Amino acid sequence: MESTGPTEKVVKALINIQSRLNAPKSQRNKFGNYNYRSCEDILQAVKPLLADNNVALLISDQMVHENDGGGAYVRAKASITDGKGAISVEAYAKHPESKKGMDPSQITGATSSYARKYALNGLFCIDDNKDADSMDNRDSGQKPSDQGSPAPKGSKPSSNGGGSDIGSTLSTSSDKFQSAIDYIKKSSDKGKAFDQVMNKYGGDFSENQKKALAKFKG
Repeated sequence: MESTGPTEKVVKALINIQSRLNAPKSQRNKFGNYNYRSCEDILQAVKPLLADNNVALLISDQMVHENDGGGAYVRAKASITDGKGAISVEAYAKHPESKKGMDPSQITGATSSYARKYALNGLFCIDDNKDADSMDNRDSGQKPSDQGSPAPKGSKPSSNGGGSDIGSTLSTSSDKFQSAIDYIKKSSDKGKAFDQVMNKYGGDFSENQKKALAKFKG
């Protein structure tokens, strides 16, 4: 599709859709005891609005590899178009090398869905910053920032015996809840690690998420 930028029709359509879109958090994470919305929930809610405004939603993604060997990411792009112009938003998700109970194709599919969800969030102004999605956080096998924004290059281990420094681990991750769990689990002093997370990022978590994090103190 060739386009030189958004047309007036696309802009008006997007404003209308953003103001009317209602995508409830219909999924349930039983371990974390909270609700969340999936990529499919957003798509189901937005399709009638797209038809009402006579515009189309296009979603694509591709694998991106860092030149320095830092790993692979899925880059998702969500665009709304009238066939002449378009407005697009991109989002990235880190592609883990492995995840317990999933084969490679399932890992890629889950990472793609995660990236697409956050591209849709950006396009339609949906705030999901406190969601940790559907993963079972008890034993995910993932490292901090395996999904969401990448951790800063050159981060050093913390002195408490854990993984990456808490500031660099959580401040750059769009999935702070999962990163906080991994940070506490990897720390030799889990009680201290929990206090560090609460002191610096407690305001970013819901009460249910705080209770779930407390279970990892030991």
